[in-house]
Amino acid sequence: MSDLMYAAAPSEMITLDKLEALTMARLDLLLHVNEYNSDQLEEMDSIYGFYGLRLIIAAIERWETMNSGIAEWWIDQEIIVFQHRLYTRIFTSTETLTTRLLFVKSLLMDFGVEYELKNDVYLVPFQHVPMLVRQREVVLYHGMCHIPPLSSAMITLLMFHYRRQLERQFQTQISAVEFLELSRFNSLQKQVLVMYKESFSQLNNQQPLKRRTTAKELDEVQMPLCMKSLYDHLKRDKHLKYDGRNQLRLFLKGLGFTFDENYAFWKTTFCAITPAIVFEKKYAYNIRHNYGLVGSRKDYAPMNCSAIQNRSAPRPGQYHGCPYKHWEHQQLIVQLQKHVGVDLATAIANTAKESLYGVACGMHLEAVMKGSQTKKMCLVNKVTISHPNFWFDYANQVHNDEAI
Repeated sequence: MSDLMYAAAPSEMITLDKLEALTMARLDLLLHVNEYNSDQLEEMDSIYGFYGLRLIIAAIERWETMNSGIAEWWIDQEIIVFQHRLYTRIFTSTETLTTRLLFVKSLLMDFGVEYELKNDVYLVPFQHVPMLVRQREVVLYHGMCHIPPLSSAMITLLMFHYRRQLERQFQTQISAVEFLELSRFNSLQKQVLVMYKESFSQLNNQQPLKRRTTAKELDEVQMPLCMKSLYDHLKRDKHLKYDGRNQLRLFLKGLGFTFDENYAFWKTTFCAITPAIVFEKKYAYNIRHNYGLVGSRKDYAPMNCSAIQNRSAPRPGQYHGCPYKHWEHQQLIVQLQKHVGVDLATAIANTAKESLYGVACGMHLEAVMKGSQTKKMCLVNKVTISHPNFWFDYANQVHNDEAI
């Protein structure tokens, strides 16, 4: 198996102090991965650091009562490391063409990808490259995708399968943690969690906005792309289908909308083309339900990014979901250009294309921050966004700070 994927844990003896040092070095590398070039990543690589950090993060996920988001972040950052190293091996390596082709073939075999090699092109079943099919970035014929071995499409394919492998192995690690004696690692576990939290402390510990957002202010505030799209289509069509209504309605609840405000917002918008009696009959119940006033009486929280991304993809006439996951590549670029320059829009879309949805969303937030000319903009560099309301709160908190 390729040395890029840390096939098996090392068996050589190592002192606890050395393991702790390598684990913390790996964490520091992941926190600043985009600051290094591929050669530096190779020099700093350590299989002990990889396995040590995976074990500690699994222990944190298994025993911490509050979800820190560190596991999702870890997988995203390891994918970035893999992407950098993979790009070097395929495109910039001094190895012979034959060696690079054999390297790609070995990775496909390691991941268990079914394929046929025809005319120097890999024919891969479409289910192995859903993101390429969805974004129409690959030739598809008779259920087989045609992927050149040394191409960006091949990198996307390999990254998709590496992510799945990391997720499976991490779940196995979490299950194993319960049966391991890890008391010697208590100090290391605390160090990892503190370092991770401190790196994003100013992002993850927001103070509430100095003013609560109201319906009249929605046209003036910054919104994450998923909610901005829903809001714009609602204003244009005076209607959204169920999934879109639910996603936006809970987002507004997270902005501080009371039940009365949320009800008035939807009624005012819908009743431009929908009779009031129809609105009350077809749509009002769900608003009450979200606030725990009817039905199960559960007080629903705004959806996080994971919940939005894992729901069914939008069909024609629907606008819910995550733009970075569900939109076609060119559509994403066109929409992002309305908010950022074409070069940055393309860079963000390319990041999303690699299934790094939270990172892409963080790049959009970073662009908003840079536009605000604030000294705080550096704090959001390469952040992985995990919640639309978090994106909103931070972008508009900074905006409010500067207006004071």
